[in-house]
Order: sequence, then C-alpha cells, then structure tokens
Amino acid sequence: VGASGGAAAATANHSVAQHVHVLPDGKSKWPWLSQHLPGLLGSGKVLVFVSSKAAADELAGSIRSALSTPCASLHGDHDQAERTASL
Repeated sequence: VGASGGAAAATANHSVAQHVHVLPDGKSKWPWLSQHLPGLLGSGKVLVFVSSKAAADELAGSIRSALSTPCASLHGDHDQAERTASL
C-alpha cells in the first residue's frame, strides 16, 4: 500500500478505531457480524468492507432486514448525492 502527499497523508485519524477480525471461513462472517454489530454501533458508526458492489448492497439489505438497523451501501455505482447521504 502506498500513500501520496508526503508523511501527513499516511497519518491515521486518531478519532477512528480500527478492528480486524480474521474468521476461519466465509460461513462464519454473517453470524459474527450479526452478533457483534449492535454492540459496535453503541460506540458510533461502523464501516464494513466487502469485496464487491453486489456484496455491499446485499450486506446492507441483510443488516436492515435481519437486524432492523439503518444501513446504506457505499460504492461507485451510486451517484455523488447517494454516496454523500450514505455517509
């Protein structure tokens, strides 16, 4: 991974906490997320990274329906107004 713009561009935002959880397989992801997401949301907003635009839309729909939690996907197929609203 590279950064442009000098050393300041590579500095992390100290108000953002990053947590990485490595799971044994793909089948473990939804159960883990559905169990832990409510607690994570208690601390603020949560970003979940996925591998494709379709996966982003599918996950957002699953979170809204299964967890009754407001959720939006954010990817390049959305226009700027939709991306801004998602944030």
